[in-house]
Amino acid sequence: MAQLGAVQIWANALQNQAEATAAYRRALALGGTAPLPRLFQTAGAKFQFDTQTLGNAVELLERTIEKLSSV
Repeated sequence: MAQLGAVQIWANALQNQAEATAAYRRALALGGTAPLPRLFQTAGAKFQFDTQTLGNAVELLERTIEKLSSV
């Protein structure tokens, strides 16, 4: 679960690093006071394990691995 959230936050950072960092920090500030789905939402991630969410994460990882492998 944590890895999926991390990949989504990373994807957000690739689009807008400042906003992704701010959202992540807001989620961290909640600490143990909020349920996991709310932490994900606050961080700008989806607490979902459906085909689309997992597929997007895998696609980003595969693209990045391929890009780094060709360097």
